[in-house]
Amino acid sequence: MMRIGISFIILYWIGMTGPTWAASLAQVVFLNPGRSDETFWVMVSNFMEAAAEDLNLEFEVLYAERNHRTMITQAQEVAARAEKPDYMVVVNEKLAAGPMIRAAAQADIKVFLMLNDLVEKQVKRYGQPREKFLQWIGTLVPNNRLAGYQIAKLVIEQAQTQSLSTFHMVAIAGDKSTPASVERIEGLQQAVSEFPDVLLHQVVLGQWQQERSKTMMHGLLRRYPQTNLVWAANDPMALGALDALREANKEIGKTMFVGGLNWSKPALDAVLKGQMVTTVGGHFMVGGWVMVLLHDHHQGKDFVVDGKRFTPQIFSAIHSKNIETYLAKFSDQQWSRIDFTRFSKVHHPELIDYDFSLDALLRQ
Repeated sequence: MMRIGISFIILYWIGMTGPTWAASLAQVVFLNPGRSDETFWVMVSNFMEAAAEDLNLEFEVLYAERNHRTMITQAQEVAARAEKPDYMVVVNEKLAAGPMIRAAAQADIKVFLMLNDLVEKQVKRYGQPREKFLQWIGTLVPNNRLAGYQIAKLVIEQAQTQSLSTFHMVAIAGDKSTPASVERIEGLQQAVSEFPDVLLHQVVLGQWQQERSKTMMHGLLRRYPQTNLVWAANDPMALGALDALREANKEIGKTMFVGGLNWSKPALDAVLKGQMVTTVGGHFMVGGWVMVLLHDHHQGKDFVVDGKRFTPQIFSAIHSKNIETYLAKFSDQQWSRIDFTRFSKVHHPELIDYDFSLDALLRQ
């Protein structure tokens, strides 16, 4: 297990500001389902840590190393601590969120679900936030259908600018159970349905992995040699497809068009070079926005108004027209440049709605 804390910073500020400020300190534990060396999930943790530093939250992250049973065990261990955190943040990876929500709630730890929502059968058992488990205070889930749709639409439209006579697409999805993967495929299918001249040959499962996707792309090219459009549910799988396309001597960006998702550094570089049409992303930032909501909640400003669940825009597409603006500000991923207090209703009571969009981020 890996622990990321900011205890030194916190103690320093307590010394500077006195006991009144210290009393408002909240402790947040994030059960990260990914690997501790996995680009996307490390980005999630890093963005949360930057937010925690700005918002004076004590932050701890535990990595499950892609083992959903470990996630559940970690939740139970945190719930059994003598000194319990105020909040536990969990992800419904491999449909494992239910037992984690229950463990936190039974220990009177407020729990927040992010990135992957409960599926229908889970909702029947665990309900919605603040129903069966009052300590389950909220959920923040990006619109994965929109993300899948955006990737497909941008790839197709870019190919159409090249006057290709046929449009043959293959798709590399993540897995068959994670809600984000399922919903992104639904978005892909919606986009394809809007372009009658596009034929989607097959959707395969790359399990989110670059090397596996490279191997699968080689197989897809043998099976469908006319392929010229590639949709991938995340950047590592898109980059794996690119590796296979290069080895097959395809004209990437001219007769072969690829899109992915994550805003990862290699994918951003590929977009800048014209090797990828787009990388849709912003969802790795969700954890940081959750920290804003938890900060406000702890300070008495509930993010739920009149019982309404809110769904702020999270996903945005980076492509040839906006990549230089994004890279000029955040190419080095130094998230400490962001003032997270600017997104808080406690710090800025004039805010009517939470705005976590790319435009809002670039404006601040």
